[in-house]
Amino acid sequence: GHMVTARQEPRLVLVSITYENNCLIFRAPDMDQLVLPSKQPSSNKLHNCRIFGLDIKGRDCGNEAAKWFTNFLKTEAYRLVQFETNMKGRTSRKLVPTLDQNYQVAYPDCCPLLIMTDASLVDLNTRMEKKMKMENFRPNIVVTGCDAFEEDTWDELLIGSVEVKKVMACPR
Repeated sequence: GHMVTARQEPRLVLVSITYENNCLIFRAPDMDQLVLPSKQPSSNKLHNCRIFGLDIKGRDCGNEAAKWFTNFLKTEAYRLVQFETNMKGRTSRKLVPTLDQNYQVAYPDCCPLLIMTDASLVDLNTRMEKKMKMENFRPNIVVTGCDAFEEDTWDELLIGSVEVKKVMACPR
């Protein structure tokens, strides 16, 4: 099947996801929350998917998830899939040929994380008639206690014991 992003289904940006007690919790306006185990049973169907012209696998997340997304989007029927660590990702250089290094990427455009600072949003809003919210940019990680746009200068970031390397700046 083909993958769908917020480019094709803009309402997807209204879905929020949190992780609690080994579960993924999906929330969206006017919907009951959807709670899924963080690891899907291996008995769930494995789908061949295509995103940005490249093939990738995905483990089906079940009928409840499919119904939830279909009801929320109110368009065609969709299946939610999950990338597993044993699956082969797409190579980032096929997505962005100018990258210096080649990484394995699951479903995002080219990077699994978007890091932004709260100071950048505050600075931006001083120049905007209509104020923006952090949700408009959809970062995975929001950093506090630094200068506006300082994140643009970071090549590496240490979060606990995890080292995150900058691949590229996000056009958002």
